[in-house]
Parts: sequence; structure tokens; C-alpha cells
Amino acid sequence: MFLSSHHPYPRHLVDARTAVVARLANQASRRAGVQILATQALEDMFRDTNAPPSVLFGRLEAWTGHDKTAEWIDWVMSDLTALIEGSWTHTADHHGLLAELAIDRGWQVRGGGFADTVSDEARAGFARHLAEAERHLETAWRIDPTNRKFPLTGLRVELGQGRVKAVARAWFDRAMALDPDHYDACVSMALYLEPKWYGSEEECLRFARECVRSERWGGRVPLVLVTVHGKLANWRKQRDDDAYWGRPQVWADLQEAYEKFFRLNPDAHTWRAKYAADAFRCGRHGVFLEQVERFGAHTNWNYFGGVEAFEGMLAQARAEVGGGR
Repeated sequence: MFLSSHHPYPRHLVDARTAVVARLANQASRRAGVQILATQALEDMFRDTNAPPSVLFGRLEAWTGHDKTAEWIDWVMSDLTALIEGSWTHTADHHGLLAELAIDRGWQVRGGGFADTVSDEARAGFARHLAEAERHLETAWRIDPTNRKFPLTGLRVELGQGRVKAVARAWFDRAMALDPDHYDACVSMALYLEPKWYGSEEECLRFARECVRSERWGGRVPLVLVTVHGKLANWRKQRDDDAYWGRPQVWADLQEAYEKFFRLNPDAHTWRAKYAADAFRCGRHGVFLEQVERFGAHTNWNYFGGVEAFEGMLAQARAEVGGGR
């Protein structure tokens, strides 16, 4: 492929995909050669001044995300920076990418530990990188306030800065104005409101229920409430609370979320396996059996812990409801 006459775009895709698959198969695999080829093809893409900026920077963002360490980002950008500054420096996509890279660098400096484990030096470095990200994001948004990715970047910046909830909500509202089915924006806002960040269990659930009951939002947005309950259950389990799924309100929320989702997406059969698994977890064996009948061949056994575990759940549910199904 490298020696072919193909455009550098498919050459980059093939080489990048090869590197990703090799890493997934073996973290210790030697990927330097194919990484060099993928980066060279990406550089050739940026030499094409007629290429759409969204395509170029979309691939660059994906490639820098292959390994978000500062060393990797520096290596990828070492020769690309000069190419970008030659033709692309005034584009919104360029500033959007620089904002994302600054956030990644900031987290590298800070580390992923709790706030009380972060040194003053790391905290100051984190703040500097986030301030840089904010400046680039403001420029990107001023150039192109229609890009649905930029509000997500804004939510990432505010997650790190943690100033006021109104800032996060403003970026969220911008995201939903651009795309009323913006599931990723809803998940990011819910994360911001989790107890471990800047909200509480009540605030997080209130927002997630808004995602279900809104008449303006659609797509997968109602499933945000399912995601939130899963996270809160894990959070409580870490505190030796294993009774979360038995709460009546938890099941009421899940059922409302799934039923709204399927009204909006009647052909989304693959999600019925998840609905069945959650129903069983909450002790709603009748609903579990109803969903099993509906998802048919669209079965993701991972939701149930494998085929054998699913068969056990099926037998238990049938026994609980009197063997009617």
C-alpha cells in the first residue's frame, strides 16, 4: 500500500488500522514501522491544500488519540506542525485540535489520581494546559459555531477547570441546539454532575431524567438514564452497597428510559438484550422474558455473561413466573 499510487488518505487508514489491531492483539508488539508509514501518509494528506479541513484534522485527532502520552503527541506533531502552519493554521479545525491536545497534555501532567494526591506543581501545569485549551476553543468556536464537536471540547475543559456549573450547561445547551440527538454531550454533562465531580446523585439523576422526558431530544439520549444508574450502582458498590438494583425507583427509571427509547427507535432490536439483562438484575423476570422473546437473533451474550449464564437466567425467570414461557 505504501508503494501504491493510492491517495494518502486510504494509505493512512490502512496503516493506522494495522497499528491499532497490532496493539490490541499484543501490547508489546513492534509497531514502529507501520506507525511511521501511517504518519508519513498523514503528512502527505496535509500537503493536499484542497482537502477538507474536517477530514484532515479528524484523522489527525484520531491518530494522536492512538496513544495520548505527551511523547506520542510530540512525535506525531514533530513534522506535521510546519505543514499545518503553512496552510491550515487559521481554520477552526486546527484550533479545535490544539484545544483537544492541550487537554490531553494537561491530564498527562496532572495524572488520574484524586485531587488530594495531585502536587501543587502538577496542579499548576494542569491549569496552564486547560487555559491554553480554552483559548484555542474560543477561537475555534468563533470561527465555526456550527461544529458539533466543539461543545464536547468545552465540556472537557470545564470538567478539568470546575469553575461553575453554568459554564458546563452553556456548552451542553450549544451541543443540543446543534444536534438534539447528541448522546455524547448528554453523557458528558451527566459525568460532570456525578458525585465524584461537581454534582450529587440527585443532580445527576435529575438531569438524566430530563434526557428521558424531553420532547426535543431523541436518538439514544433516553439511554443516558440507564448509563447513569449503572455508574451510580458501581459507585455505591465500592462503598459496600449491593442493594442498588433492588430499589423500586431504579427499575421505574430504567423502564421509563427503555420504553421511551424504543418508541423513538422501534427497530433498535439489539438494545432489547440490554433491556432484558437490566430487567433481570432488578428482579423483573416477567419483563426479562418478554424482551427475550423480542430480541430473537439479535442477542449479545455479553450482556448476560455468556450463553451458559443466559440459559441459567432463562430457567430462573421461567421458574419465578410459573413456567409460562
